[in-house]
Amino acid sequence: MVTSAELEARLGLESGWIEATQGVRERRWADREESNSFMGAARRARRWRRRAWIRSIDLIVNASGTQEQAIPDGGPLIQRQLGLETRASRA
Repeated sequence: MVTSAELEARLGLESGWIEATQGVRERRWADREESNSFMGAARRARRWRRRAWIRSIDLIVNASGTQEQAIPDGGPLIQRQLGLETRASRA
C-alpha cells in the first residue's frame, strides 16, 4: 500500500493535493509477477473457493482503472484465476 502522502513527498507535491484533487488516499502497487486478475482473485477469494460449499459463482463484477488486456474485461480473467469453469460455449 502506498499512501497519497508518501506519493506527494516522492513527487514534491503539496501535502493533501492528491486527495483534494483526485479523492485518493491510498493505492496498491503490484509486484512485477502480479496481474490485475491475480489481485482481483486475491488470496481470500482463493481460500473461500477451496473451502466453500458453493460450487459456482453467477456473476463477477470487475471495476478497475487499469486493465490487464483490452478485451475481455477482467471478470473472465479473475474467473480463470479462481479456477472457476464457464458455462459459455466456445466457438
